[in-house]
Amino acid sequence: MSVVKKILDGRFLKNKYLRKNIHYLFLIFVIIMVFVLTESVGAMRIAKIQKITKEINTLKEESVFIQSKLMDISLINEVDKQVKERKIGLNKLSKPPKVLIIRTENEANGH
Repeated sequence: MSVVKKILDGRFLKNKYLRKNIHYLFLIFVIIMVFVLTESVGAMRIAKIQKITKEINTLKEESVFIQSKLMDISLINEVDKQVKERKIGLNKLSKPPKVLIIRTENEANGH
């Protein structure tokens, strides 16, 4: 009788050796299932890590772009241009600013 026919009709379950070692076969089955699940979870984590890494790189590029735009805006000429466009009414200083020193009465009298 062929092995396939014994498996399909269930005769292999009557085998004394098989019944004696069914616990070990079950343990092997559980170990195989754990291995397969671990493998698939690992593959999902790798895919998620790759997706997050790609997103991080995109955000870094965007950050560099925004920083360069901010540097351009903060240039003196750019600030002057923005002031003129918005008609704020500020002008460039022709003389350096003066420092004001405020003295109290005690300091003025020498005390």
